[in-house]
Amino acid sequence: MSLPKPISVQTLGGLRGQPLNYESHQRTVAAINGVIASLGPGESIAPQNFGLQGFGAGATVTATSGTFKRGRLTVTIGAAPAANPVVTLTFPKNEFSVTPFAQVTRNGGTGTLGFSWTESQSALQITLAGTPVAGETYTFQYAMRD
Repeated sequence: MSLPKPISVQTLGGLRGQPLNYESHQRTVAAINGVIASLGPGESIAPQNFGLQGFGAGATVTATSGTFKRGRLTVTIGAAPAANPVVTLTFPKNEFSVTPFAQVTRNGGTGTLGFSWTESQSALQITLAGTPVAGETYTFQYAMRD
């Protein structure tokens, strides 16, 4: 199923002679376009959109799929990881107009550590709780909403 195209305000041009109707319809069009934009898939992600801190030498992000709004990634732990390593997904400028609400789940991998996350208007950070073991993998799935 594909989303409808946004409604153009120019389609309301015939209502300009009736200011009350025009303003009402303009607000409706803006609300509908906002829903369409928030449900849209967004820009695709790639491994280079992620930053790794403390995962050890040779750590990688692979198996990325989805967009900045919702997606999946797998982190492979490198040699000599630090305690509480952090993976950061940095959003493109103006991706979110306010700090979005994030939901993150762990849905695969060989590691056993728990995790937490924080979101800001510019990034999503996922932090492992403890020190992982080299070679372990952690797969996460996330969803962001304005």
